[in-house]
Amino acid sequence: MTGPPEEPDRAALHKALSHPLRVRILLALQRLGSCSPIQFSRSTRGTADEVDVNLVAYHFRFLEGCAAIELSDKVPRRGATEHIFRITPGSPVLDLLRAGELLAAVEAWSPDRDPGEDKGPVSITPVDVDQQGRAELDRLLDGMRASLRELTSTCRRRLAESNAQPIAIRIGLATFQPGSNVSPPPVGS
Repeated sequence: MTGPPEEPDRAALHKALSHPLRVRILLALQRLGSCSPIQFSRSTRGTADEVDVNLVAYHFRFLEGCAAIELSDKVPRRGATEHIFRITPGSPVLDLLRAGELLAAVEAWSPDRDPGEDKGPVSITPVDVDQQGRAELDRLLDGMRASLRELTSTCRRRLAESNAQPIAIRIGLATFQPGSNVSPPPVGS
């Protein structure tokens, strides 16, 4: 009898995303559904980003060790076995990858931008606060997180009672001071 799936090691997943080749591999797996190290390496041949299959295989093993990807198939090829991988279902690695893309958008944001430009998936609202205002803002964000958890619970009950399909949405809440280095959230957040 198997137990519930283990909570992913978020520190390991953050480390997995710290290398640009591993990010490229994950993006390729997201786009293709699955691929092998040899297929990935072949796709880079003749480009400025060409990568040797041995290096690619090392990074595939690293991602597998972090439970970001998993073996999905083994295919016999001329006396050898080609290992095909996919992103581990339920892994938060793609959410973390998207969060990194959002961080890049935040870092590229400028107060000189037209406020009408903030209608996309990232909206940044400049706020000047004093020390008391900072504490009030923290309480406000805590309340928003609690409200989001309550909304999720309510929607799950409604979905369980209906034939409707859930709409998967990820919401990121972040505060940062302009000019400060933006770093990944602490493990477990």
